[in-house]
Amino acid sequence: MIFIFLPAILIAKAGGESHTTTVFVYLSFLEKYLYDHKNVAIISSTWFVMIMLWLFFYYSSRKERLIPNLMQGIAESIVLLFYNFLKEQLDERRATKYCTFIISLGLFIFCGNFLGLVPGFEGTTANWSTTAALAILVFIFYNMCGIIEMGFWKHIGHFFGPKLPWYLKIINLFLFPIELISHLVRPLSLSLRLAGNMTGGHVVIGIFLGLTAIPLIYPIPLMGLEFVAAIVQTFIFVLLTTIYIKLATDHTEGEGH
Repeated sequence: MIFIFLPAILIAKAGGESHTTTVFVYLSFLEKYLYDHKNVAIISSTWFVMIMLWLFFYYSSRKERLIPNLMQGIAESIVLLFYNFLKEQLDERRATKYCTFIISLGLFIFCGNFLGLVPGFEGTTANWSTTAALAILVFIFYNMCGIIEMGFWKHIGHFFGPKLPWYLKIINLFLFPIELISHLVRPLSLSLRLAGNMTGGHVVIGIFLGLTAIPLIYPIPLMGLEFVAAIVQTFIFVLLTTIYIKLATDHTEGEGH
């Protein structure tokens, strides 16, 4: 908590310059050497999220207790929440198999969304480069899952649509480019939806911070709505990823994808 709120105090005293970010508050000597402050801020915030998540799960699982302490209880609740969600959407086997990836993805996106509300930090998911990288990772992951589960040729068969009688096979050929384009568009839609929603919320809060006479009090309701948006956008990204994995690994015959 100290590392989160101390930058807010320091930045407020510094006059709120637009390029003042957490990495420069603590390592001010870097500012004269690093000119692309926006990207440095995003990269430093990204690393902050990854390190904090790693430290949290490392210390919460280092000494597992039969009666968990607060940190272990929170970690177990998070894992159980994601696992139950995946078990409902997929099945027990696939939920166990893909739970680690979904948890890592969901927590990184949520923390990246939330970090944009903390003074001195840059919201990692409000940057299209970050969301595009996440979307491409999801695209590669669910296709690899489909190839491993179904085999290469059967996975490619999804692009031709459902099985049809021999005299209608020509329709499958026309469906192939449509299905291929829909798959290729998925990373773009995932990345733009997340980045656009988070950027819009941050911009609105920034406008009200600049217009109000008491900037630390008046935008609090908007920040509450932005926090809800951070949860909703995380859920949407995780849900769509789960659906893509389900479609790629579903063994049901004759089902359209």
